[in-house]
Amino acid sequence: MLKASLKAYPLLPASSTHLPSTTITATPAAAMAHITDLPNELLLMIYPHLPLQALIASRGVCRKWRNLASVSHIHPTRRKLLGLYESFVHSPAFLATRPLIEPHLCSFDREAYVSALPESTPDDLRMWLLEWPARAAIACLWPGLDSKFNMSQDIFASRRDARNCLTPKPAVHNLDLALCNGTAHVSALEVFDEGNGWRHWVVLDGKLGDEDLRGCVYSKVRGDDGTAGYGESLEAKCWLGYLQTEVSNEQARLEQTGLYCPCQACQDRALDLLAP
Repeated sequence: MLKASLKAYPLLPASSTHLPSTTITATPAAAMAHITDLPNELLLMIYPHLPLQALIASRGVCRKWRNLASVSHIHPTRRKLLGLYESFVHSPAFLATRPLIEPHLCSFDREAYVSALPESTPDDLRMWLLEWPARAAIACLWPGLDSKFNMSQDIFASRRDARNCLTPKPAVHNLDLALCNGTAHVSALEVFDEGNGWRHWVVLDGKLGDEDLRGCVYSKVRGDDGTAGYGESLEAKCWLGYLQTEVSNEQARLEQTGLYCPCQACQDRALDLLAP
């Protein structure tokens, strides 16, 4: 039996480095597997490992991938960011502001930026800094916006000195927040100056009693005497909530100043700016 097997399948010489030519079969290009041919079970294992921008791109591949992205086990914070992106890009404010913001975007080191923040930095802020698409900056809030960009002339026409405070290198401040139930000593990052004395801060670390204030966004104004009499107002209880509010506020500002143009030509130009 063994001898018969050896005759049927002769051994290759020790010096041979290739199989007999009869065993090599060229695979036609049309028959090669494509990533879209992967079974749903395997795709669902891939989605949890994708960063935000890859998830955004995957939803545009086909209907199957879009549906799978909706049911896959994505990190809860990343899923909220994906939902925020979807709602923002379909809002009139997005289309109207892209031609204004796009020319003023510049690169910054995202990893270095996040590394310079305290370890207590909220997860939603950290992930937003690392993964959010720069070209989808909301309400001029982005570390990669040119500091020379005068937002008062375009988006905040009713204010003289409104400005984005998220510079490419973060500056963390120690603040005292005089709240209704006491004073909280917190570490915070300045994010926006309204131009009327009020500035917005996101809390990176701090408590008031047992209440964790991390992620809360407060607006803060200096009193008339210039040294005391601070006033505080809670803008949002988390960073993503603040961004969602700013999407609505931006739309209202554009309508008030007449900057939003619903015509198809203007919307097409805005979409062209986002084309890769």
